[in-house]
Formats: sequence, structure tokens, C-alpha cells
Amino acid sequence: MGMMPISKPIRPGAMPDWDDLNKTRDVFRGLGLYDEDQDGPMLDGALVKAVKGFQKAKNLIVDGVINPGGETENALFKEKTGRPHPNFERTKLAQLESTGTKVGFGGTTRGVSSGKDPHNPNFGLIADKNKAKKENVKNKSSDTPLRKQTLEEANRNLFKLSDQWVENWKKERKELNSKEKTQRFYISSGRLFGLDSASENLEHFLDGQGRDKKMTQKDVEKRPFLKNAAEENNQRFKTKTFKEGGDQSKKLLNLKDGQETEINDHWVKKITKNDHLVNLRGDEALATGNSHVKSDVTLKASRKGNNIIVEGVVDHNWNDLYDFDKDQYPDQYDLQQKGRADNYKINANWKQKIKMHFELKNGKLINKGQTLENLKE
Repeated sequence: MGMMPISKPIRPGAMPDWDDLNKTRDVFRGLGLYDEDQDGPMLDGALVKAVKGFQKAKNLIVDGVINPGGETENALFKEKTGRPHPNFERTKLAQLESTGTKVGFGGTTRGVSSGKDPHNPNFGLIADKNKAKKENVKNKSSDTPLRKQTLEEANRNLFKLSDQWVENWKKERKELNSKEKTQRFYISSGRLFGLDSASENLEHFLDGQGRDKKMTQKDVEKRPFLKNAAEENNQRFKTKTFKEGGDQSKKLLNLKDGQETEINDHWVKKITKNDHLVNLRGDEALATGNSHVKSDVTLKASRKGNNIIVEGVVDHNWNDLYDFDKDQYPDQYDLQQKGRADNYKINANWKQKIKMHFELKNGKLINKGQTLENLKE
């Protein structure tokens, strides 16, 4: 669970510090009061509701505001650690001194202890309340105009900050809208030029909310590069798994008539953007990144006379993370970072039944053929 302190107030209608906001979200997630998947720079309604609920439960002012070193931050800190926030006493001390209250530390100095119990975390905060009241009455007439002026100045500064924040927000929103509009243009243009896969994936990046995409066997049939990668791995089972002198070939040669054995192996075919470009697959070069197809095989080999039948299932898997590099694609990266788009994974899984026939001749394995059959999902 994230921990305080925060550096700036978090309040509805104001622009908080982004790091402070995410710290606060983590705190409330840890308390089980907030379960939204948010990490943007804007204060969301669910978090405000969680803050107010916590304030109500702790008998605090219910305003949805968390001030650095304030009552709500202190209560959150105590909820986690069982002790008061280290900035809480300093904040109270500064507030008392700002009103003219005399403050000291220690159990024997003048004034009245703020805590009845010496084990109370506020014990030792000494305030001469009567003297503070007298000084306030004495100076009331003289400092009222000054206080009024200070409040007016503070309000003016607040409005300036608020206006500045709104202008910054409008500017950022305008920039993000422009970047998103450009991506939408790429999508529509791509479809006109036959870049269907690239357009579909980019659209899912903007609108899919981070949901992963799972391809069906029919989808795989439409993507020749996946079929080619699987076929290359299948050829490796034939030429490399059972190569002459290899461990698996020796395993077959040692089988006696009527015996069976199990064989497991896997091959990986790497696929790069350059592979797509060299093979004139521009759509795939834009739609996917560097990826690979992994093919795992589980086989059963049985001998009958001089014939050995090897059969089983090949499990093909392809995974690709759809994301954008910050330096190469700054606009797409910025959209993802600001919550306008989401990275996601694309996965394809399909199976094939494989059967191989070997003949034993003069102490050697003769490959008589291999058949493959797609298995239904």
C-alpha cells in the first residue's frame, strides 16, 4: 500500500500533483475503499467518494479534501501505522503560532497540555490559550484590514492558479484530441489501402480498453506468416528432432517389437518486422511487432515389426504485445500514457495432429512420410 505524505492538497475541482494522486489511490486501494483502475492526472469521482466515506467514518469534516499534514492525511497514516503522521504536529504547531498562541514542548512548561494522557501523540504541545485570546482581542481592530487584504490576495492567487490550470488542461486536451484524430485518420486511410490488420489493431489500441485479443483458427488461416512459421517448425520435427544420430532417433532405434515410448520436443520460429517487409507484407509489418511462434509436440512412438509409427499433437502458440516505443512513436505513446489508449496482447493458439512413419532398414531409420491435420477448436 502506498504511503503519504503528499506535497499538495488533493481537492475536487483543483489540479493535484500526479504522484500525490497515485499515492492516495494506492492508500485507499490498500484500505479496500477504492478499486478503480485509474492512474491519470485528474481526480476521479470514485476517489472523492472514497475520501468522503473515510472522513465520515473517522468523524472528520466531510469535504473530500486531503491537505498535507491535515486531519485526513493524519487519519490515513494512523490507519496504516498506528501512529500519527510526522507532519501533523508540525502543521498544528504552525497553525497555533500563526494565531499568536505561545507554544512550547515539555510536560512542565507553562500552559495546558493538549493531551490528557501522556501517551497521547499530542502530549507536549503546550498552548497558552488565555494569553492567545487576549492578544487576539487586543489586535483584532488593527489586523482585520491586513487579514482581509491577505485573504483577497490569496483568493486572487487561487483564481490565477485555477485559470492557469484550466488553460493548461485545455491545451493538453486539444493536443491529445489532435493526436487521436490523426490516429483515426490512419485507421480509415489504412482500410482504403488494404491495411486491414494494421487498422483493426490500431483501432483496438484506441477503443479496446486494454482487452487482449484472441485469434481463432479461422483468423490464423488468414495470416499466412503464422501458417508459414508453423510449417517451418513442423519440418524441424521431421528433419531435426529425428535427425540421424540424434537422441530421439536413437530412442526409436532402441525400441523392440511391440514396445512404445514418449517423445517431447519444441521449436521456436522468430518473426521480425524486417521479415514482413522483405516478404512484402506491409500490413503485418504495421500490425505486429517482433514476435515468435512456439510449437510444442507430444508424441507416442510404437514399433510393429520393422515399422515405427510416431503420432501426437503439435500445439502452436503465437503472442504479440501491441505497444509503442516512446522515441519512435511519441504520439501513440503519449495517448497511452494519458489514458486515451491502452496496450494489449494478441494471442493465437491452434493445434495439429501429426503422424510420421519410419521403417527400420539396415540399422537405420527411413522416413516414409509425414501427415498433418488441423484439429478443430
